[in-house]
Amino acid sequence: MISTIKKILFLSFLIIFTFIFSEEKVGLVLGGGAARGLAHIGVLKVIEEYNIPVDYVAGTSMGSIIGGLWSSGYTASEIESIFLSENIKNWLNESTIKNYQPVFLYLNSYPTFLTTELKDGKLKIPESTVDDKIINLELFSFFSEIDYAIDSDFRKMYKPFLCTASDIKSENPKIFTKGKLEKSIRASMAIPLIFKPVIFDSVSYFDGGMFENIPLKSIKDTFNPDIIISVDVSSDGKSLEEKNPSIIDIAFSIVDLLTRNYPPDTLEKYSVYIRPDVGQYRGYEFTKSEEIIKKGYEQAKKVLPKIKDKIKKEEVYPKENRKFYIDGFKSFNGRIIDTVIIESKNGWSDRSIRNIIKLKSGDLFFYDNFKKSIYTLYSLSIFESIEPEIKINSKNNRMILKLKVKEIDSTIFRFGGFADSKAGINLYGVYQKNNIFNTFSFLDVYGFAGNYIKGFTLNLFSPSIFHSKMIAGIYSNFHIYKVFNLFDNYFNYEQNYSSTFLFGSNLDKRKIFSIFFMSRYKKFLSVDLFKTGFGIYYFEKEERPLNQNISTDKKSFIFGVNLPNPTLKTNDFKTYDDILSSNSLKQIYIKSTGYFLDQKRLSKKINHSFVFKYGFVNYIFSDLPKSSKIQLDYPISQPTFELRYLYDKNLQKRYTLSSGYTFRYFINDNFYIKSENEGSVMFDRIIEQFYIKYIFGSRLSLTFATPFGVFETSFGYFKNNIKKDFFTFNIHLGNPINYLELLGQY
Repeated sequence: MISTIKKILFLSFLIIFTFIFSEEKVGLVLGGGAARGLAHIGVLKVIEEYNIPVDYVAGTSMGSIIGGLWSSGYTASEIESIFLSENIKNWLNESTIKNYQPVFLYLNSYPTFLTTELKDGKLKIPESTVDDKIINLELFSFFSEIDYAIDSDFRKMYKPFLCTASDIKSENPKIFTKGKLEKSIRASMAIPLIFKPVIFDSVSYFDGGMFENIPLKSIKDTFNPDIIISVDVSSDGKSLEEKNPSIIDIAFSIVDLLTRNYPPDTLEKYSVYIRPDVGQYRGYEFTKSEEIIKKGYEQAKKVLPKIKDKIKKEEVYPKENRKFYIDGFKSFNGRIIDTVIIESKNGWSDRSIRNIIKLKSGDLFFYDNFKKSIYTLYSLSIFESIEPEIKINSKNNRMILKLKVKEIDSTIFRFGGFADSKAGINLYGVYQKNNIFNTFSFLDVYGFAGNYIKGFTLNLFSPSIFHSKMIAGIYSNFHIYKVFNLFDNYFNYEQNYSSTFLFGSNLDKRKIFSIFFMSRYKKFLSVDLFKTGFGIYYFEKEERPLNQNISTDKKSFIFGVNLPNPTLKTNDFKTYDDILSSNSLKQIYIKSTGYFLDQKRLSKKINHSFVFKYGFVNYIFSDLPKSSKIQLDYPISQPTFELRYLYDKNLQKRYTLSSGYTFRYFINDNFYIKSENEGSVMFDRIIEQFYIKYIFGSRLSLTFATPFGVFETSFGYFKNNIKKDFFTFNIHLGNPINYLELLGQY
């Protein structure tokens, strides 16, 4: 009896053992192809729908990102939502970081189109066309929890995983099955010319597609599956046939030429071969994500059902929370922080970083808020890299957050300028030093040379006084403006020198409210004015450029008390009445100017904007004849482009009001038609001898964005009540100084 039972148990065990180990192991191979790789998502959706089991996953480049996400426990639908979100569009540009740039960086600054860096006395050549700060942070948010759970072993993931990169020195692929997951995936997608290489143990690794775009051999050598499903999303080589390929497009196309692919017959021999119809898409076309995903879904739907008979098992995929199937997985979102560690060169950076990220022991951690803080830090142009790392304190189950920061150790030079049919050629350069004395302070020095403007601008400011929201700055300008007179035919220059000390508060990243003390010298012909003043200044800006089809706004105003040509001497005054009767003191006046702009995006092709400007000078003592010197400080009206960058004395009055409307129609992202219309009224007296001067300007422009600024040709029409109507024609190339900030004008 006992012998019979033993035989039955032995046979049962043998059957179970044979069944388990006779099951075919299935490997999934996802090839590289940049945006074309989004077709992998469609393939994954079919795999889940048909319950096709997958035991191992291998990926290269975009295949490594999507394969890594799926192997980490993300569902196909969750991955799809990631790549259909607006965030994906920012992976190839810095718009997200620029949107977090604090508003103080815009004070007294001018647009540039060329940037170079000097480090250790040598010109620093850019390693890539795309900054990888955003994508590095996104990969951290995707994989940091998994990294902690698997303890550097990719075989412990929800699906055992590998990715490949290229070691161009040894000319061999590098297979990653251990290490930091996010860094390995980043190495696998380090497309030459697009992204910087990733360094492991002093070896630089590039995109895995250079030596094995479809990692078929890698998965066979590493996991040896019985059945392999290979997905090929390589280019058909036609992207360079576009008439006007961009720099990024050319870079992607060069990589496509360097990519090594298996012949389709080889893939069909060793695997189930899926080739979605995506070869015609360019590598950066993430705006077409939805249709690319659909292409992958449609092709997988044709191919995958045919292999159901070959595979004797099925796998039911959980619709959510797959990450929790990974041993040791812990969610970081919403977890209490135990400690925040900052690894930096100096204590000032440590305290300032803490002031910005606003995380301390006992706070709750959330990825979205954390990413916004890191974007803000990057927007300061102080940090070259910020590497976050998260661990769990086993004693209290709280989070230990470490930030390893590397400050920029270089000097930045920027160049701008424009050529204009009326203002001539105007060039300017910028010397920029960030984090001077390791105090989070900034120094910008502009030098101007040209027909329109000569001189320099110096900005020295610290946005985090005492590691608080307080801001302090010194802004100095010495500008000589060319006179452009619409009413009289004479030629001259207007000279300006000013120095302003500002102390205030960063209300948030968009708003500054401050007090200021300043002095200014102005000279026109034989009349000059030297004044000192103090007052309040408010500046608010949505950090988005006006030449894009987006909604944005800008508000600023300044109000102050001014004393012209002060010649007061203490010995001249014996009584309080002597001071009040002084002619110098009676010249005190109040000046205020304001600028308000609101731009709205109406559709994919259209936006419009409204602008309102005002300015006034009011004398505190009205019984004294008005000085011609003070008239140099009257507000100036500047309707339309021509009048914004050239000085016209006739447009200065004690009171000015302007309003305007601009309409833009975007033919594509770089080319638009613009109609500008603005009117101004100007007068010196409100009641007695009231006489109003007005000017109306309208311009119709064709504008094309280039790497060297905008190319614009325009026709203008002006009407005023002094001379008859007249027309203008303008051609412009470069970065226009459309509008001097109120701080510089005051």
